[in-house]
Amino acid sequence: MGGRLDPWRPQRPRRHCRRLPGWDAADQASNSYDRIGGLNHIALVVEDLDDIEQRVIAGGFEPTNHGDYEPGRRFYFWDHDGVEYEIVSYR
Repeated sequence: MGGRLDPWRPQRPRRHCRRLPGWDAADQASNSYDRIGGLNHIALVVEDLDDIEQRVIAGGFEPTNHGDYEPGRRFYFWDHDGVEYEIVSYR
């Protein structure tokens, strides 16, 4: 990628990226609205869901909560800072 960061590859934590006090990975689903300033999750729309899922796995993350629904398909994963991502495709 010519010196640019690969967004699907885990990076070493930066100094300014800290987990919030009391953050517990086991508790992430039950209080996601309260954990990071009211942020529940970040959603990204992609063309090729299967390709992105493989990149998420290769990056060391675990896809969960897969869903096929009208009008699309989706899955979720959590990053190392406790942020939940929804990856969705409408193809």
